[in-house]
Amino acid sequence: MQKYLEVQRSQRDTLDPYYRNNEFMIKKIQATYDYDRTNAEKVLEYMRVKRVEFLWGSSVGLFAAWKFGPIQKELEHSHALFRKAWMRVPLQLAAFLVAYNIGTQLPARLFKKWQKKTTVLTTTPTQVSTITSRASVSGKPTPRLIQAKRSGCSTT
Repeated sequence: MQKYLEVQRSQRDTLDPYYRNNEFMIKKIQATYDYDRTNAEKVLEYMRVKRVEFLWGSSVGLFAAWKFGPIQKELEHSHALFRKAWMRVPLQLAAFLVAYNIGTQLPARLFKKWQKKTTVLTTTPTQVSTITSRASVSGKPTPRLIQAKRSGCSTT
C-alpha cells in the first residue's frame, strides 16, 4: 500500500492526463510485480491489447446472440428438438461463443491490414540464414555466404 501511495504522489503534478495515466499504470505495475520499466511497458501494452480483444469479442458475441433470437424462434416452429426448454440456452450460447472467437481475432487480423504500413529501419538486422547458410552442391561456400561473413552478419 505504501508503494501505491508513493506512485500516486509522484504523478500528482503531471498535467497531461494521458501521460499521467500511462505513467501511473507503468509505476503501478513496477511496484506490484517488481518489474523493470521496459517489462512494465510491455505488460501494459499486453493489457491494452487484451482489453481491446475482450471488448470486440464480447460486443460481436452479444450482437450475434441477439440476432440469433429470431432464427431460434423459426427453428422452434420447424423442428421438435428446438422446442425443448434445455435447447434454448445452448443455441444462443453457441452463437455467442462463435462470434466471440471471431470478434477477438478482428483487431489482430482485419484491422492491422487497414493501418498505415510501417517501414523497417535500416539499422534493423535482417536474417539471412535461409540464403547464406546453404552451401553449394560442391561443398564450397556460396558467394553470398562469403559476403555475409565479411559484413559480420550471422549465418545461423
